[in-house]
Amino acid sequence: TSRLNRALDEKARARMVEMMWQVVYADGMATEFEDNLVWRAADLLSVSREERIALRNRVAASVGGAQGES
Repeated sequence: TSRLNRALDEKARARMVEMMWQVVYADGMATEFEDNLVWRAADLLSVSREERIALRNRVAASVGGAQGES
C-alpha cells in the first residue's frame, strides 16, 4: 500500500477501494472477513471511513447486495 500511496492520487486510491468492493460483491454479498479486509486496506490507502462506506453502499446497491455501516 505504501507504493500505491506514492503512485496514486486520492481519487485513484478511492477507485482502488471501489474495485475491491466490486470483487467482494461479485457473489452479491460481503462476509465479515471481506468487509474487514477492505476496511484495513482502505485505511492503509488513506481512504476515509465515510468514503469507504459510501463506496461500499454504491457497489452493494448496484449488485443488490446487503449494505452495512462498517
